[in-house]
Amino acid sequence: MSRHSAVGVGTSLVYVWPNGLYMVDGASGDFQLVSAMDRIIQDDWKGKLGTIRMAYDNVLGCMIVMNTDSTLQEAQLLWSDTGYITGLKDVPFKWLTSGVDPVNADNHHAYWVTDEGKIFIVNADRSTTSYDGGTEGAFTMCGGDPAKTWNGAVAVGGAVPAPTTTSLSIFNGSYDPICVGAEIYFLSGKNIGEHRTITALSGNKVTWSVALVAVPAKDDLVAIAPIYFECVGWPLQLGGAGADPYQRKTVMSMSVHANLIAGDITLTDNVNMFCESLIYRRSDLSTAISGPHKRELVANQTRNSIKVSYPGTLLYPAWRCYLANVDLELIEGIVHTLVSASSAETEPVGPG
Repeated sequence: MSRHSAVGVGTSLVYVWPNGLYMVDGASGDFQLVSAMDRIIQDDWKGKLGTIRMAYDNVLGCMIVMNTDSTLQEAQLLWSDTGYITGLKDVPFKWLTSGVDPVNADNHHAYWVTDEGKIFIVNADRSTTSYDGGTEGAFTMCGGDPAKTWNGAVAVGGAVPAPTTTSLSIFNGSYDPICVGAEIYFLSGKNIGEHRTITALSGNKVTWSVALVAVPAKDDLVAIAPIYFECVGWPLQLGGAGADPYQRKTVMSMSVHANLIAGDITLTDNVNMFCESLIYRRSDLSTAISGPHKRELVANQTRNSIKVSYPGTLLYPAWRCYLANVDLELIEGIVHTLVSASSAETEPVGPG
């Protein structure tokens, strides 16, 4: 365990133990297990609890539990008002602390700190400027200047350096060096699904240290320091009857209704302005059985026509985006489904 895996919230103490997240009421002495974190702590983080950091953000109203292990680099945000949990992947931070707002000297913020000593807070008021009036309010994992390049296509030819397995250039790229240490995501081409930690930004060139399998090709899409978003819904069911594993579900179409607030929110400004629709089987989120089906994300419903037929199984609809410098709110996900009867039988597998 880590000495950083505990934090005080009012009169209560919150801490991580190998079997879960606990809250101790300082007034009554009562213990409470936050069971929503059980799977993450007992399974996903098993054997890696020594790298946990914790803080409470009074402005956001959420408890932050971050694991900086090099194979994880993720954080879980527990929201006080709703009881929901938000997971953040590929966080470039190594430390968490909290303290009084340095400008207003009132509420306590959680401060996210890199090994280089860069200090960040969550942009709760959705401002596009920093505390000192600078332009560090981009909607990314590292802040940065909103006017810089966050989404783009790989450039090849002319005076642009040729891409390699450890570097590339983006058409008309202009980067904010504050995002050295954040991730670059590859959203198309032979490296689709890969991401690497940025080690240098110079001119219009992006460099990382761990080589890709393939050299990026012209027009491959990339995103710099995006806040990866994925929402997985409850298993498909009929009304309030619950999920019946003996019914055939056929997904006819999926849509997502989003409120696009600020940033590079049009396809003209952002080549990655897409949302992907997927279907997962059972609770295995490692491989989608259908999708991703990509469609432009606009300020109203975007409908993807997909069809899946899996009798006798649970289907989980999901939506995900890799958008850098985009502020949005997911209003609802809509699935058009046909449900029909199916059957299941057991038969002897040996003599007798």
